[in-house]
Amino acid sequence: MNLTVRLLLLVALAVLPVLGIAVYNEHALRQSREAEVRAEVLRLTTQATAEMRQIIEGVQRLAATLSQTSVVQEASTGPAAAQACADFLVKLRREFPGDIEVGVAKLEGDVVCTSRGTTNSGRVVGSHLRRAAETGSFVVGGYGAGRGGERFLSFAYPIRNSEGQTIGAVLPGLGLEGLTRRLRERFAGLEVTLAMADRDLTYLLRLPSDDTGLVGKPARPESQRLASLADKGPFEVGGNANARFIAAIASLTMSPDSAGRPDLLVAIGLSRDAAFAPIDAASRRSVVLLVTSLVLALIAAIIGGRYFVKAPMQGLLSAAVRWREGDYSRRIEVQGGEFGALGTALNSMAGEIERREQLRATLINELNHRVKNTLTTVQSLAAQSLRGKEPEQAQDAFMGRLFALSKTHDVLTRENWGFAALREVIDEVTRPHRENGLDRFEIAGPDLNLQPSTALSISMAVHELCTNAMKYGSLSGPAGRVAITWEVTPGTEAEHLELRWQESGGPPVAEPQHKGFGTRLLERAIARELNGSVEIRYEAGGLVCIINAPMPRNEDRPGERPATAAAHPLTRADIQAA
Repeated sequence: MNLTVRLLLLVALAVLPVLGIAVYNEHALRQSREAEVRAEVLRLTTQATAEMRQIIEGVQRLAATLSQTSVVQEASTGPAAAQACADFLVKLRREFPGDIEVGVAKLEGDVVCTSRGTTNSGRVVGSHLRRAAETGSFVVGGYGAGRGGERFLSFAYPIRNSEGQTIGAVLPGLGLEGLTRRLRERFAGLEVTLAMADRDLTYLLRLPSDDTGLVGKPARPESQRLASLADKGPFEVGGNANARFIAAIASLTMSPDSAGRPDLLVAIGLSRDAAFAPIDAASRRSVVLLVTSLVLALIAAIIGGRYFVKAPMQGLLSAAVRWREGDYSRRIEVQGGEFGALGTALNSMAGEIERREQLRATLINELNHRVKNTLTTVQSLAAQSLRGKEPEQAQDAFMGRLFALSKTHDVLTRENWGFAALREVIDEVTRPHRENGLDRFEIAGPDLNLQPSTALSISMAVHELCTNAMKYGSLSGPAGRVAITWEVTPGTEAEHLELRWQESGGPPVAEPQHKGFGTRLLERAIARELNGSVEIRYEAGGLVCIINAPMPRNEDRPGERPATAAAHPLTRADIQAA
């Protein structure tokens, strides 16, 4: 990730709190608006229900008054009385025009007279006449349609004679066209959808218009299920064309025989899109402002970073490249500010490294001489310890093993401890175990140069595995073999070296009850030194050991000078921990 990307990410992180506040405000504003819309829907539903209650109470008072008049009570006594009743109702309608038609009917259902001047004009359709006679009270009927196409909401009020017996009923009909017009005027200017249904869930009216032809038709099953939400507060429901509405349903009961079945259902819904349109517009403006601010901030970060951060950083990187190549005379020329202070500190460090490199070369030569002397002494002591106790062949093998350990130091010394070829390290460590010209090792892998710390750790690991194979593994028998392979796989930050030790042809292996020093040294100390992992598996065919270690991208390739990296050789604490 380059510096420009990091600066852009930093700006983006700086904008995140502002974005979080904007999102929180948006959420709070929408919740507040949601509560307001729900309260408004509930208020309008209550208002519409109260309006209908007032209208129906007026119809009830009219019917009660007409039932007490003698001309209505005597309408069923003969043709003359029926005509007198019809003339009376026509006159009454002329003097008090409105949207109500009135009829008078016998208990048997025969219509005696109507406010249209007709007599004996048919029979009553619906159960409201029977209900009024049974309850002896005013009842609300349902949707009805006349012969001329007029549509109305029916009612019934019982007519009693002087003995208190029910002899018929006054049948008012509230015209739905006039009712629709009245409610449209009452809710003018409000973007609401209003629907009303009778006790049988047949639509009576729909506002703002009945463009779908629902009036006079029963509600669809999904709408009928919504009737159970009556008087339970606002809820959200879907409409046509994926529209969403916040709605409420209120019930109106005025008949004594309702038995939990309301006479009317009044539903009002507000379009969610219309209710939240101002908030949506404000949200879009906020998004535009935020995006614009973010773009401007990113542009400023790119320009400012190029002049105030990237240019000084390039000077630091240029000096670092020269130092990596071994030219410690290169100095950083950045003046002022934090980069200037950092440049001064790094210049001082480069001078100190140059001095230490010279000292390191001297110390390595001296150390190499002393290590060789130490190994020579160990060989001599081993020879004296084995003389007379073991065959000469065993003595040579023991001395060869010790000599092989010194080969890794020789490989590093030849390159002034700069790098060591992996294949050469493995060849030198396994050489003592190739007795009598019998090579039981299969070594395969690409040419690869290792840094000193990695080479020493791999050398120690292979030596421990060889020793274990000689004692207990495949090399302890005549037919055993060992395959040592490795490969380098790419990674996001570093390449990975995977070295595999595979034994075969030896005695059966099983996981030991207790891990020895060699196993613990491999799994703990060497894995820690390599900053990787060491996996040991006791498979049926033979022991398998997989060493996985990260390699920096500047790890050396054959024929190239590797970058100098700080080595972390095994310490006494590492060995004690193992």
